[in-house]
Amino acid sequence: MSPPGTTAQVHPYLFTTSIFSLARDRGAKILYGKATALDYTGPHGIKSVTYEDKESKSIHTLEATDVILAAGPWTSHIFPEAKIEAQRAHSVVVKADVSPHAVFTEIELPRNWIGSAGGRRHGRSVNPEMYPRPDGTVYACGRS
Repeated sequence: MSPPGTTAQVHPYLFTTSIFSLARDRGAKILYGKATALDYTGPHGIKSVTYEDKESKSIHTLEATDVILAAGPWTSHIFPEAKIEAQRAHSVVVKADVSPHAVFTEIELPRNWIGSAGGRRHGRSVNPEMYPRPDGTVYACGRS
């Protein structure tokens, strides 16, 4: 996709816990809860975020100048203006001792190939991808 050193595939849990730790070490206060509302001001951004505290279940509103939404394919559910569309895909994580190179494939299926989805026939290619992770696992994914 690009030269080495310019892109990366991350392990979501390890990435977010590392970012939280780095932010906390630099004085950030980490709040655990569920966003329930965004006060969106149009093209100028979001003024506040309302959330439910994870432990007390109490509702709080935080004034904000910048907000990062990291809800993946669910982002448009909490922020409909986001132009994000989800595609159904399947994934699996396996333990493996492999090289640190991601694999992008393109497999052309035979015209009469019958898949496991109710006998549906495929006449197109499939593109499973495999990403090795630093914890000795490989994340493999592909569309249904």
